[in-house]
Amino acid sequence: MIFNTFMPVRVISGTGCVKEFDYSSFGKKCLIMTGRTAAQKSGLLDDLIAALEKMSVEYITFSEVEQNPHVNTCHYAGELAREFEADFIIGAGGGSAMDAAKAAAVYTKNPDFEPNDIFTKKVTSALPFILIGTTAGTGSEVTKVSVLSFDFNGKPYKRSFKDDLTYATVALCDSTYTNTLNWEITSSSALDIICHAVESYFSKQADCLSKTYALKAIEIGWKAIVKAHWQNIVEKRQIEGACRQDLLTASIFGGLAINKTGTCFPHALSYALTSRQNIIHGKACAYFLPEFIRRMSKIDENGVKLIAEATGEASIDDFITGIESLSGARPTLSIDDCYEYTELSKDSASIRNALVNLEEQEVFEIYKKLFTNKFN
Repeated sequence: MIFNTFMPVRVISGTGCVKEFDYSSFGKKCLIMTGRTAAQKSGLLDDLIAALEKMSVEYITFSEVEQNPHVNTCHYAGELAREFEADFIIGAGGGSAMDAAKAAAVYTKNPDFEPNDIFTKKVTSALPFILIGTTAGTGSEVTKVSVLSFDFNGKPYKRSFKDDLTYATVALCDSTYTNTLNWEITSSSALDIICHAVESYFSKQADCLSKTYALKAIEIGWKAIVKAHWQNIVEKRQIEGACRQDLLTASIFGGLAINKTGTCFPHALSYALTSRQNIIHGKACAYFLPEFIRRMSKIDENGVKLIAEATGEASIDDFITGIESLSGARPTLSIDDCYEYTELSKDSASIRNALVNLEEQEVFEIYKKLFTNKFN
């Protein structure tokens, strides 16, 4: 048994963990970073502020993190933290808020960085930060990766950066704050869990430990998705708390898996769809997952069999059908779109991370196959 792993985040899970955590152990002043609605609507921001005030921790709140956070936004948040002389940052919200907090922690301690420097310059220090999620899917709480938007040829695009200094010190995981999510966000986030796990399993970087995390994420996550769909869509009632907790648990396992391995081409090719078509992240990734599974089945038949067993479905084809049903109708792209998105995606490290690489022409053919009516 050979593996090499590093994950320094202290993960604290359970109802009430946000209210009970000792934030004063991090210092006297903090910047809270949130999106525009999730932390507020879920009740997280109110609970967090009450806890900070109880512990006499001064805070300022920055609630302007957009979906697919832009480097300029994160750079500005870093300036705020530096001017406030914050001792730490709290990223509270979905994956965007958490990824933005990672970036802001870097900008705070590297005042010479211009916004795009985060992708190319050596990170020498970062402000300590705590992450608290309001979705169950990204796994960002336990990874060092931050996915950010930047301007490329006058248009937005997404790129990731990572460093051992961009792990959270603590992740607080309370599924209570996911209860207010609508079905679109719940299902998309859940699909992200499955994409993380399946992509991780077939990564060149995978080992016995990461595969264990991946299979556990699939086992817990897929059953929870099916149950949540039944409760919300078929029976038209609220998703039960136990189901929400399972989704959050699966999200953490998926995050632990990709923390070791990274993602593969479903994530790499999805970025153009989220940047150009405004398609929600998990769904965009899931559009590519059936094609990924079919390609991996030719290389690792036993691995695909184990994944099918973990889902509890009768076959891998039934699993694929479920993914396609949950992800819904795909957008229609022009051939020019396919060429543009290929150009944007072709150099991503994730394309070269699976058991077999994708060539540029294959990237184009996948876009064309999935999103146009032209197959030749």
